[in-house]
Amino acid sequence: MLCIAVTPSSRTLAKVDLLNAARRADLVELCLDHFSKDPDVGDLIAGCPKPVIVSCRSTQHGGRFDGGETHRLGLLRQAIVAGPAYVELDVDAAEALPRFGETKRLVAFHSPHKPLKKIEATVERAVKEFHADAVKFTWPTPHLSAAWPLIYAVSQKLSVPVVGQGIGAGGLTFSLIARRFGCPWIYAALEKGMEDVPGQPTVEELDACYDARSIDRRTRFVAFAGFPPNGSEDADADAARGAICGRWNAAARTAGVPHRALPLEAGRFDHLGEMLRILKVRAAALGPALGAEAAAGWSRFAAPAPGTDGRSTPTAVVKEDDGWRSRASARAATADALAAYFGGHLERRQVAVLGAGPGATGLCRTLRDRGATVAIADPDDDAAAALARSLNARAALWRAVYMTHFDALIRGEATSGGVSKSAALTVGGTRPDPSGAGPVPIGEGPRAFAESGFEPRLKIADVTAVWGDTDFLAAARRHGCTVVEPAAVRSAVLADLFRTVTETEWLD
Repeated sequence: MLCIAVTPSSRTLAKVDLLNAARRADLVELCLDHFSKDPDVGDLIAGCPKPVIVSCRSTQHGGRFDGGETHRLGLLRQAIVAGPAYVELDVDAAEALPRFGETKRLVAFHSPHKPLKKIEATVERAVKEFHADAVKFTWPTPHLSAAWPLIYAVSQKLSVPVVGQGIGAGGLTFSLIARRFGCPWIYAALEKGMEDVPGQPTVEELDACYDARSIDRRTRFVAFAGFPPNGSEDADADAARGAICGRWNAAARTAGVPHRALPLEAGRFDHLGEMLRILKVRAAALGPALGAEAAAGWSRFAAPAPGTDGRSTPTAVVKEDDGWRSRASARAATADALAAYFGGHLERRQVAVLGAGPGATGLCRTLRDRGATVAIADPDDDAAAALARSLNARAALWRAVYMTHFDALIRGEATSGGVSKSAALTVGGTRPDPSGAGPVPIGEGPRAFAESGFEPRLKIADVTAVWGDTDFLAAARRHGCTVVEPAAVRSAVLADLFRTVTETEWLD
C-alpha cells in the first residue's frame, strides 16, 4: 500500500489535503504537529474516504510539535477517541496512553543519528509493553549501506507488521526496496514542499518515474547510481535521475518485463556484492554525478571492460557468470552515432581522438572496427605516440591538430590534468576520474583545445558526454559543426543495458 503523509497548518487546508491524498493513496497520514491551532481530529478524518493514520510528533521524535508534552498527549488522546485506522505513538506516548476502542497502535521508533540494533527484540518489546499492532522504524538512510538495517527490519516475518521510513537521499531507494519485500505500506509526500521527513519522495515521483505500485516480489531491479535528482543545479533535464529511471520503467512496461529502475548510492563497497545479490540486482548504470570516492569504488568493484586499463569509471557494471564486469558501451554508441553521419560506416574517414588517457585504447579499436583511420593526439605528445605505436595507429602532435585534415574529432580523456572550469559546470563533464585524468580541456593554454580548431565541416563527438551536455559540444555548436548529441548516445547506452538485462529490445 501507499501512504501519503499530509502536513497541513490549518483545518481548512487539512480537509483539502486529505481529499487530494485520498484520491491517490491507499492510506493517509494526518500529521498534527504542523497545525498552528488545535484541530478537531474527528471532524477532519470523518470526511476522508481512505483509512487514516494520525500522528503528532515532538521535535525529539522527528516532528515539529513544541507545545509541551501534556498538550501533545491530549491531541493524541483526542485522535484515538476519534477512531482512525491507526494512531502513531512513540515510546513516551505509548507508555502514557492506553488502548481505546478499535484504533490500532503504530508504535514508532525514531533514531535521528544511526540505525537501531536488535530489531526483533525491539518489536517484541513494543508488542508486550506498548500493545503495538504494528511497528515503525525511522532513521537516516543517506545510502544503501545505511538503509540496509531498515531493509532487514521490514523484510522479516515478525509477530506484527513492520514499516519503515528512511531519512535523506536513500529514502526513495528504501521505499522501492520495501515494496519489493512486501512491506505493508510505504510513505510519500502529497507534493514537493510537503515532505514529512527530508528526502521523502512525492506520490508523483513514485507513480510517474518509479512505477512503485507495480513493484512486488517478482520485480528485478536495475540500479542507477550517480544521477542527480530532478531540479538540482547539476541535473540536465533529460539525464536527471527521475527522467532516466522513468524512461527505463516505461520501456520495461512496454516490453512486459519485471525489471524496474532503482536509484542507488552505494555508500560502502565492502558488502555491496552480497547486498545486490539479495536484492536481485544484476546491473547498474553509472551516471555523471558520482563523487570521486564512489567512482573509485565502482571501478574497484567490477573487473575492467576489455580495452581499458581499469582506471576510468565505466558506464555500467553487469553481473556475469564469473563476477561483476564493467561495460564501456558509451564508446560503441558514440562511434555508431558518428558513423550515422557518414552513411553508417567510417571507411576512409579521418578521425582524431583527442586524449590518450583511460579508455582511449578501446575507443580507437572501436573506431577502427568501423573502418576509420584513427589519429591520436594528447597534450602529452609522448603519451599519444606510445599509444599510437601500441595500436599501429597514427599520432598527431598536439600543436599540429589544428593544421591537420580530419573529418571528425572525438574528445576523450587526457593522460593527466583535469576538467576545465567550464566543463565542471556541465553534466557530461562532472564525473571525477579515479586516475586523476579528465576530459581534454577546452580554452586557452598549451594543454587545452582551442575553439579556433572547430571548423563547420567537422563532425564532433565527446565520449564523456553520455548523460548530458559538455562545454566541448557547446563550443562545437557555436562554430557550426555537426554534433553527435548526447541524447542519441544515451539512448543507445540504455538500449544496450536493457537488452543485456532483459533479453528484449528497448522500445523508447
